[in-house]
Amino acid sequence: MSNAIDRRVFLKGAGAMLAGACLPISLVELAFADSAENFTFAYISDAHIQP
Repeated sequence: MSNAIDRRVFLKGAGAMLAGACLPISLVELAFADSAENFTFAYISDAHIQP
């Protein structure tokens, strides 16, 4: 049995990866007085591309 993927599955995956790569992603670190309580999270915002 072949492990090759078909063209449709490849294009869907490539399109999803491209869309994900174009999204604005930011990392935010919250710092507290006790450095053991610091944590970092990521958020994705939409790009509202309009005139």
